[in-house]
This record gives sequence, structure tokens and C-alpha cells, in this order.
Amino acid sequence: MHGSEYNYSTFQDLKATLFAKLLWDPNIDVDTEINVYFHHRFSKKLADILTNYYTFIDNSFFTSNKELSIYSGIHQTVRKYLDPKVFFDFSTEFDTHTQANKFDKEYLKIATAITFLKLEIMRDYGFGIYGFAILNSDSEIIIKDEVGLLLDKLADYSRSADLKTYNEVKYKIEDYINSWRKTIYKYHKRKHYFYKKPFEVLSKLDEDYTDITVLNDGAFGLNDYITNWHISSIDNLVLKIDKKEISKSTKITFSFLQDTKHAIYYPSAIEIFNTDYKLIKKIRLKLDAINLDTKEVSILLPEAYDNNQLPDIFIVKVSKSTIVGKNALACDEIIFN
Repeated sequence: MHGSEYNYSTFQDLKATLFAKLLWDPNIDVDTEINVYFHHRFSKKLADILTNYYTFIDNSFFTSNKELSIYSGIHQTVRKYLDPKVFFDFSTEFDTHTQANKFDKEYLKIATAITFLKLEIMRDYGFGIYGFAILNSDSEIIIKDEVGLLLDKLADYSRSADLKTYNEVKYKIEDYINSWRKTIYKYHKRKHYFYKKPFEVLSKLDEDYTDITVLNDGAFGLNDYITNWHISSIDNLVLKIDKKEISKSTKITFSFLQDTKHAIYYPSAIEIFNTDYKLIKKIRLKLDAINLDTKEVSILLPEAYDNNQLPDIFIVKVSKSTIVGKNALACDEIIFN
């Protein structure tokens, strides 16, 4: 019963009502009580929409055998019960009631949550029908127009609902929106020759971070280390790449997270080697005193006139911070552009 009791917690009143009734009578029909709650609170058409969707996800969660822990991210949530097609259809239908409920704080609170959740699903999916962008035939990332509209709506809804944060560590919705805008501004029309191309990881992987596809799946990370970040704490990050997969690229662009509270730091160096570990190129990164932020780092690939040329198979090594004590490296999207 404990959890999600913060002011941004959607349907917290519904949850409390259902638990109270179950404590009196554990044999009540939960679906019926959901229907009663929404029809008591909203107009019939809106109540029908909310009842149908809430009942669907409640039952989907119950019947799914997928794991979902307290601190699982949006990716695990989608796999568990949050079908994107059903959710997007529900979101579209819900939006048709905005004009009639624009002064209803409870409606605006739900609208804030739905808009935020849609953006999180799009961020997790990366490119494609449920993603925030598409990759065109020239390997350019094209941001969908809908993203800007959703960010504007999230700003308006959250302001009207007086919601300023979105998780228990008080991350601000305003900062979330600004981070989105900064990322999509950089991403729009950027080439991504490495998108879902095959590669190997030669370094040791952390037990909870064995899925290396997050490194080139189009999804991006923000300040929360749970979503779309690949964490390396027991080793540096070392990749083996075939040049033919990225032959049109002139540089590699990495995104890193620094979250000192969770002992995650920016890397100390990025190096390119041949398969005999002869150094081809290297950049060093200075220690950064920032507590929580993300940044991009690029390393240029060898030009035709450089002494050390890029071999057909090459190694990229991202070294963890040299800071003393326990520390980890967080990398999300690796873009050859």
C-alpha cells in the first residue's frame, strides 16, 4: 500500500479509496468500484474513457508475468503493462475533453501525467511510430512536430495544476522540459550512421546492464540514470566496431551523465585503437565539479591525411573517471555522424 503518495501521483485518491473499501470488504469488485469513482468525479463520457483505460491497465498489470520493481524505469513499465498503441489512443481521446475541463485542477493533474508519460514512452522508443523522431533515408534524425506540442502542453498543464516536480528526488518538470528541448535541438537533422548497427563490447558488463543495444537504439538519457543509460562500474567501456558499418562518419559523438550522488562521473578519456591496441587517437577530459548534468563529447575520426588511419576493425575505449574511490560511467547514445 505504501508508495506514490506525493502530490504529483496520478490517481492517488482513487488508490486510497479502493484500499479503504478493500480493508472493509476484500471481496468487492474492484472494476466496479473504479467505475463508480470516475463517474462520481467526472462527466459520463470522460468517466467512461478513464474507467475503460484504468481498468485495462490494472488488469494488464495483474495478468503480466514480467518483472517490475519499485525503481524500474519506463522501459520495464512498457514491457509489463503499458501498451503504447492503447495508451496513445487513450491519450488522443482524453485530449478531446481538455477544453471542457481546462479549469478542473484534477483533470489538469491527470493531463500533466498523461503528457509526461507519452513523452517518456517516445524517449524510450527512440525512432519509429512510438518514438520522438524518425531516421530518414539519408540517416538523418528528424524530430516529430508533435514533440514540441507535447512539451508546450506539459508546461501549460503542470503550471495550471501547480505541479513542479515529477519524482521523489524533486526533479523539476521545468528542467525536464528544458533538457528535452536542448536534446532535440541538437538531434534534429544530425546524421546517425551507427543506429542499430552491430558491434561488440569487449569490456566486462555490470550484471544489471548487459543490454548493449541501448548504446545505439536512438533513445536518449536525461538526468535520471534509470532510463536509457548504460552503466559501467566494474570496467571501462570498450567497443569493437567494423568500419564498413560507419564508413560515411567523420566523428563519434557520445552522451554522458554525471550524477555524483550515485557515484556516476564523466569519463577521463576516449581513445581509438587498432585491434593490436596501437593508439590512433585520444582525447582527455578534465574533471568536472558539476553534481548532476549531461554532456556530449566528440572525437574526430582520422582524416585521409592523418598519419594513423582507421583500420577495417577498430577499438573505442571510454575510460572511467580517475576520481579516487567507487565510481561508474554512464553512456547513452553513441552516434557516428
